[in-house]
Amino acid sequence: MSARIVHPTLRSRVVARLHGDDRGFSLLEVVVALLLLFSLLVALESAAVAGFRYIGFGRERQAANQIANQIMEETRGLAYSKIERGVQTSNLAGDTNIVTKSTLDLTKP
Repeated sequence: MSARIVHPTLRSRVVARLHGDDRGFSLLEVVVALLLLFSLLVALESAAVAGFRYIGFGRERQAANQIANQIMEETRGLAYSKIERGVQTSNLAGDTNIVTKSTLDLTKP
């Protein structure tokens, strides 16, 4: 009967490493752990940046809705005869919420 050489499997090496000695972590294990931690922090940072961007968009949209609601409430408070006549263009000059072609600067990017 010939002697068979048995190669240790990965599982037996891991078990031997975990239970064999208490010398600590190898340099490779520390590097892998740091790379994993770094990649998780990068993913967290990109998610935070995207979240802050969407918060800014939400604030802009909320401000636009408030302006639209304010104008609608002012319009609801007007008498029908005034709405039927329309608004004079001289009355619009003082309203900062109204933008006309003459006040737009289309040369700026």
